[in-house]
Amino acid sequence: FLERIELLKTTCYYGWVIYSISNPESVVDYSYRIVIFNDETGARASKIVLIHDIEEAVIRDITLSDGISLEEKYTHEVIAIKFLIYTIHPINLKFADRILEL
Repeated sequence: FLERIELLKTTCYYGWVIYSISNPESVVDYSYRIVIFNDETGARASKIVLIHDIEEAVIRDITLSDGISLEEKYTHEVIAIKFLIYTIHPINLKFADRILEL
């Protein structure tokens, strides 16, 4: 689980890559800024932001330019998050359940 999450430090936001943005930010860079911004809304909102981005450790950022529906995008993200949850489930059931709940 942690090895997968660590990949987010070097995984660039795909939307920036396809638009040839020089020095695109990583998923972690983006998430950090959003969590700081969301701090006013509370810890739960910040945790949801972080959980939302962890699926990109399994699948890349899916953008509108990929030509898939929002429903299909959601399905891919849920499957990726569940995969990560199941990698940690045998070790820390409470943490895995908390991620799924968020």
